[in-house]
Amino acid sequence: MWDWYTRDIRKIRKALPKRTWIIRYERVAHKLVECVRVWAPKQSSSSRNFYGGPVQRRFAFDCFRALPTPRKLVDAPEYTKDILNSVPRSGFLQFWTVSVTFNLDTPTSKADTSGPVNTRSRVGFFGRNGRQVGTLFVNEGWRKDHVPGKHEFILLCEGRDERAEDGQEDREAGWKYMVMLIDWHGKGQWAERVSVGSIKKRDLNQSLGQGPEWKEIVLG
Repeated sequence: MWDWYTRDIRKIRKALPKRTWIIRYERVAHKLVECVRVWAPKQSSSSRNFYGGPVQRRFAFDCFRALPTPRKLVDAPEYTKDILNSVPRSGFLQFWTVSVTFNLDTPTSKADTSGPVNTRSRVGFFGRNGRQVGTLFVNEGWRKDHVPGKHEFILLCEGRDERAEDGQEDREAGWKYMVMLIDWHGKGQWAERVSVGSIKKRDLNQSLGQGPEWKEIVLG
């Protein structure tokens, strides 16, 4: 949330109970089913969420499943071991969040020419009514193989495209859903990040197919 909210760590910690919902687990090893929760908060009452904030019905569908489903991964890549960790694990995360599908194609909006030049390819993603709901940047090689086409995104948290100033960070205007474009591997066993973008909250229902769904993700 550093770039999507504020640089004030105290404000970030205070915002977590309201702006995020993912409970992340790290897989111990590909050949094992065990997962370890990445962060363990203080115990809270049943009226509080995992991050200590009031329980809220954020999405209009069942999203109560949060524990990792026991599974093993076959032929998944091995990452460089974390030599600073006394108990290095696989580096793969396993968690539940919202999954949506959009069409990737040539963007209809104009590119923002302010700031540093982005050397990657700019791509638009479009909802069920054909309207562009966001843009992101991908490697040119990936674009050639996958655009145009339908692709899956997952919701990461709430965030802002531009940080608000002068104490206006928590006003609802400007808050969006930050999304990650993912690509599945190993016959659908795990996914990898392609790029990150954002959508307006009201555009969540622009998801193609059956609409947004609560889904378990294994992210490498």
